[in-house]
Amino acid sequence: MEYFDYSLSLFKKIEKTDFSELSNTSENPIRALIPFVLKNFSFEKFKELYRKETDRIIDEYLPIEKSDTEQIEKLKAIYYYDNSVNNYSWMFLFWIWNNKIEIEEADLKLLLRAEFMGMMGYRLIDLYTDDEGTNKEYFFIGNFLIRSFEQIFNDVFKTKKTFDLINYYTLKYNEIEYIEKRNLWKTCPYSWKKSFELGFKTSPLLSLFHVVFSASNSEENKSTDLLQALLNALAANQILDDISDAPSDLAVGRETLVMSGFFSKYGIENSWNDKNIKDFLNQERLVMIYKNLLELFEEALNLAEKHEDLIFMLFIEFGKQGFLNNFEVVPIK
Repeated sequence: MEYFDYSLSLFKKIEKTDFSELSNTSENPIRALIPFVLKNFSFEKFKELYRKETDRIIDEYLPIEKSDTEQIEKLKAIYYYDNSVNNYSWMFLFWIWNNKIEIEEADLKLLLRAEFMGMMGYRLIDLYTDDEGTNKEYFFIGNFLIRSFEQIFNDVFKTKKTFDLINYYTLKYNEIEYIEKRNLWKTCPYSWKKSFELGFKTSPLLSLFHVVFSASNSEENKSTDLLQALLNALAANQILDDISDAPSDLAVGRETLVMSGFFSKYGIENSWNDKNIKDFLNQERLVMIYKNLLELFEEALNLAEKHEDLIFMLFIEFGKQGFLNNFEVVPIK
């Protein structure tokens, strides 16, 4: 599995590097580590290897006739969260390796493939519900992939706790999605005070870490804090995506947290034009969004730093860096 091998080679490079000099500088060691990581691996290479693996899953694991080339090519053309899954995947692997969790290499490769299956499955379900049933077969293919992901995790860890944890996060995902899909053409049902709840839209990812925490007998307070840190970071990433997706979301009646109050101000009759959206996302509102996102990332970092978890700190710093790159902060004159 090339994705696995590429991730392992990067981890070994980082593991063998002497970072002791960083302790003598005023720079945050994690921030100093990021440029090193960026020099030693390619996001594009990760994406290429991930797409090869998703193609392989479509070719080898889905119950599709080989002669049905139209369906196969259609599935291969779908965007399966190519950017975010890369980060989540190497983070998952790095945490296991860094904490020396005893999982056989063959099983770890299975778990990684299962993660890809789950993400692909949830993406297809999302497309099915967003298209209001246009692609009816996606519902069944998506569920096939999700059930396969769950089966592999249960087969590897062989505990009822594994099933219970995966099921818990599946229920959380469905709860959040139901609220969102049921709330079309209405005011956003979420609040900034509990914006971390939006991280449950990526519940399947949370389940992967919770299962591994449980299997490795991590201290309960540590796993609770790290899961909350991840939930915060996932919520922040979701909110960032919602900013760029505002036109398409509003067009189908979905008012996300960043656009909360839009329909009450402009109505629901073809109101989602560029001018209204630009006027709504004025300087004052963007500053408010910026402050809330920064708070989510800072709280996530504090929780990871509390337990000196290098992998979580690195991942959250990557996310925070991406967030800061999306905003230009201009000092008030």
